Amino acid sequence: METHEFVIAWLVSITGALLLASVIGLIWARILIRHDKEKDDTAMYQSYRYKDSLGSYLKGIRQSKKMTLRDVQKATKGSISNAYLCQLESGKRVNPSPHFLYVLSKVYNVPYEEMMVVAGYLGKVQKNGNR
Repeated sequence: METHEFVIAWLVSITGALLLASVIGLIWARILIRHDKEKDDTAMYQSYRYKDSLGSYLKGIRQSKKMTLRDVQKATKGSISNAYLCQLESGKRVNPSPHFLYVLSKVYNVPYEEMMVVAGYLGKVQKNGNR
């Protein structure tokens, strides 16, 4: 094998190794970012638990998900209007139906039972499941 062929083979192997390392790095970074996002979502959700009002609770979760009122309306295929959600968040309307809370819990990816507690339909649930 001549010197230039050896150099070319060496460069190809180094390039392949660098490419593989880059791909592995990107995959690892994506895993870490996803893990951090899940931690952030959980921390943000925890900070809105049992707030003073259902409206501030709902608004806090929506904002933590970086969703607009219209985004929620689109995510629910129009079953929750942005106007009604705005009225709930501002306190102009109260006592949404359990079905409404169920739909929102799915969109926001938070426990339905938690929303029912904050809305006053259920007593505050303790860690052992008792009320």
